[in-house]
Amino acid sequence: MQYIYDQAIFFAFFLSLALIIMYSVSPQFRGRTSPFLTLLLGAIFVGLLGKVFYIAGLFNKSYNLIIVSEIAGMMFGASIFLLVRGLIENRGLQKKDLIHFLPTVIYSLLVTTYFIIPGDEVRENRASSGQLIKVVYACFSLGILVNVLYGYAAWKLYTRFSTDLEEESSYIPKGQFIKRFLIVYACIMLVWICVYGLSFVEVDMLSNLSRKAVWLSLTFSVLFLTYYGFLFPDIYKINPIETKSKYTQSKLTSADLDELKLKLDRYMAEKKPYLNKKLLKSQLAKMLELNDPDLARLLNEKIGMNFF
Repeated sequence: MQYIYDQAIFFAFFLSLALIIMYSVSPQFRGRTSPFLTLLLGAIFVGLLGKVFYIAGLFNKSYNLIIVSEIAGMMFGASIFLLVRGLIENRGLQKKDLIHFLPTVIYSLLVTTYFIIPGDEVRENRASSGQLIKVVYACFSLGILVNVLYGYAAWKLYTRFSTDLEEESSYIPKGQFIKRFLIVYACIMLVWICVYGLSFVEVDMLSNLSRKAVWLSLTFSVLFLTYYGFLFPDIYKINPIETKSKYTQSKLTSADLDELKLKLDRYMAEKKPYLNKKLLKSQLAKMLELNDPDLARLLNEKIGMNFF
């Protein structure tokens, strides 16, 4: 059983590396794929890296390798939240997004100071005194709390998105992916919480099962992302918003577009044309009394999407 577990970790590790290279280097995906996907895959890769090195016996199976994996686990929830928001809002990475990794930075400094710098001898003394297990519980509690809060924030964002656009044909695959991925993430958090709760009955379970639960959840996440990436190759792409220069022939002003957006919102709420899955762009343009280019400009500049 341990052999199968180790092989699954190795497989997910190399698969995450392959996906990072594909989405970062391949001309088909480079510059068009959400950078938050690469960020999430990077967090998973680092999380599995420490375990792979540990299994392979590198660095004398140093306990510090395990700590590196656990630090990467703190990035999990924030990366998923940013991926969901990026796909919904059709935007890339901005400097202000880095604030979401502040908990990881603080956690890394605390863990490095307490676990890595002191060395094995100090850790053993702390373990024998019972101090170490208290700090481990505190760290695991913090990790669960941060990841659950980001998962909740991502779900709230999705529900707001689905209420407004769940019937929009161009968003259906993306919406389904987000919903299912968040359900998978919720199941992962539930497993973490259950393991944490059971550890109060058997303390050794915290160090044994909890880490396996973390690594297996990272492994399953890679498989899920890979599955959807092959099922819908464009699912992680950010649709580039057309620049205004493309619409130099259009006579609509910014104020006109704002009015049309309000008109479109009212029309969608009252008439619900999106229920017609065979709706054509020309039909929608006629309903709004617009020509096709003006409708395309409205969707690109004010909605941030294309009509498919």
